[in-house]
Amino acid sequence: MRNVALRLRVDPPYPGESMSSFLGRTAQFYAMPVPTLLTDLMQGEAWSVMTQ
Repeated sequence: MRNVALRLRVDPPYPGESMSSFLGRTAQFYAMPVPTLLTDLMQGEAWSVMTQ
């Protein structure tokens, strides 16, 4: 499997828009749940809501 970076083809975050709102809007645009979008964006790397 190729390691291809996912390109988002949506408007960037709007002024004052939270990251969670941006991710929700983007996931809705691609008709997928937010966790699926995050998995695709992270290219298989583990992600967490906790800061590391």
